[in-house]
Amino acid sequence: MIGPLINECKEGEDNLNEASLVGWWGSIPLPMPCELRQREFTDEVTMHDIECVKEGFPGFFARASVKVDTIDDEAFVQIYIEPRLVLANRLPVGVFIETPMPYTFNEFGFDGVENDVSSETIHLVKPHQFIYIYTPGPSIAISVKLSDAPISGGLTTWVQDKWLSISLIENIQENEVIPCFLPFIEGEGGHEIFLVNNDHSFVVGRFHDPIKWRVSSMLSFVSANVGVDHTGDFLFNKYYDRHELSVKGSVQPWSAFSPPHTLKRVTLLPESSSLIRLVYDTSSEAKQTNPFSIEDIVVGAGGLETR
Repeated sequence: MIGPLINECKEGEDNLNEASLVGWWGSIPLPMPCELRQREFTDEVTMHDIECVKEGFPGFFARASVKVDTIDDEAFVQIYIEPRLVLANRLPVGVFIETPMPYTFNEFGFDGVENDVSSETIHLVKPHQFIYIYTPGPSIAISVKLSDAPISGGLTTWVQDKWLSISLIENIQENEVIPCFLPFIEGEGGHEIFLVNNDHSFVVGRFHDPIKWRVSSMLSFVSANVGVDHTGDFLFNKYYDRHELSVKGSVQPWSAFSPPHTLKRVTLLPESSSLIRLVYDTSSEAKQTNPFSIEDIVVGAGGLETR
């Protein structure tokens, strides 16, 4: 019987509906007994996508990783049942993740909220939270949008072109980057965030798992840089030359957020080589600095040697 790692709180168990993943059945192919002794001396880990079925419901897929070790000269088989994919929010602000595909759950085992207009499911994913994917098929379509309302700057909408297609068969390579552009609702510009595979440790709920050989893919939404305003008077803006401004027209500053865990204002910033400006935001007027890039900023401990 398959009991995936989603039912971690008693409150969640009382609210799971019939489509929850409790009580489903699936088969995991294991080595023949005569092969176990041969494999226990290797570090080989085998991965299997297993179909889990229940009468009257469409099947879902989980991922099983199998490793053979030796304990007291006997073969010891370790099996872990995991999601096919884990999506993590490593941004300092929350996001909405939307998908038309079935069997997606938050870390407490709950389905998302159904969109009133369409049949898509929407999950609210706060910073350092996760979505677990058990969707069948070769890929999953997702869309992403910032969930926090900015206190200043432009307001963004869903990712450009609406849907991202993520393979559930082939893992994204280490350090591969998928850009996600979130355009402003009004005017030119927007925020660019990234979906990356840079964390090989699996996370169950809020607990870190030290087992490094497990094979579930984890993809994280991240920002190239984050600006922190301690004064509450500054915004960040992308630098455009006069020709670009004449073509684009009105350009809004990037969104400034005030996360509940801090009294500071944070802004998602682009890659370090991009030219940006600081905008001094007051009720009377807005003043801009000369353009600069983050990679031009020298970080020092202060004193005469710091430029």
